[in-house]
Amino acid sequence: MSMVTDKPFLYGTHYSTPAYVLFYLVRTAPELMLKLQNGRFDKADRLFDSISDTWFNVFTNPSDVKELIPEFYQTHEFLTNKYCIDFGSKQNGEIVNDVKLPPWATSPEDFININLKALEGDYVSSNIHKWIDLIFGYKQTGEEALAADNLFYYLTYQRNFEENIYDSNYRQALETQRREFGQTPKQIFFEPHPEKKDFQVDLQKVEVFNNFSLKLTLESTIEKLHRKPISCIGLSSDSILTCSHDGSSKMLLIKDKSIQRCITPSQLALSSCCFDIGNILLGSWDNNIYYYSIQTAKCLDILRAHNDAVTSIIQYQELLFSASWDSTIKIWQKRNSGYFSVSVE
Repeated sequence: MSMVTDKPFLYGTHYSTPAYVLFYLVRTAPELMLKLQNGRFDKADRLFDSISDTWFNVFTNPSDVKELIPEFYQTHEFLTNKYCIDFGSKQNGEIVNDVKLPPWATSPEDFININLKALEGDYVSSNIHKWIDLIFGYKQTGEEALAADNLFYYLTYQRNFEENIYDSNYRQALETQRREFGQTPKQIFFEPHPEKKDFQVDLQKVEVFNNFSLKLTLESTIEKLHRKPISCIGLSSDSILTCSHDGSSKMLLIKDKSIQRCITPSQLALSSCCFDIGNILLGSWDNNIYYYSIQTAKCLDILRAHNDAVTSIIQYQELLFSASWDSTIKIWQKRNSGYFSVSVE
């Protein structure tokens, strides 16, 4: 079936795709690049080798629409060839190894620190609302998108895809294409996002507040519980429950810090957790809430809770409250066989 359409668009691929992400992460996730490239790396001249060359290509090549990935503000490891992988040589004979940094960065660590300071600086703070308007806001579609040169192929927008594709084979082919070339994020805002305002501090109030102090003493630190950030903790009388962006949850005794349970219900990040009388509840970015027995570590139930990532869960008496990126709060009633929705949106 032909994909020819009279609907105008400027870009046939998106700013965040598997290929673009792995372009940057080829040194830290080479196995994923090999899977994407059918068992081989790309030509040396096309690999991520230089910050300045990549920047120049994005700003001069209309078909190169890459955006920076979070690692540019978090970790320097993707910039160094720590596994000593043989990426080959360019046509000029130059060997591809560590990423070449701009002259203003003295080391990979310095490069990341400068990026982070820039991200949190005044210029980004005063302009980031414009980026939000393009990616998640009112300039994502329609006349505003056209005026902002922000039009993508119409079937990469979720609403158009759901409303126009009924043939199962064609739908599957387009799903594959969207996985390869990306899709437009879900639109969240429909009016211009407000500009960040400077926060003015009342120094007189600060002086009054400083007359009071809460004195806390650090008792202990539990190191390296998870491979990725811990997103939430829950407490019982004798235990701590954690959940993490690595998709796992751990329960440990407060007394000796020993781990009693380790559960990995999802491949996506866990956002929230709480205890529930002999059981635990875990909220996930895969839209579900998982209900596990502490004694057996068995999954008792999976609540298909929301249409987007679960962000928070709170258990109160016989009720469970859940919140989500889909902008809803749901209330769940506990019964003998599990929880049942009494949704309030």
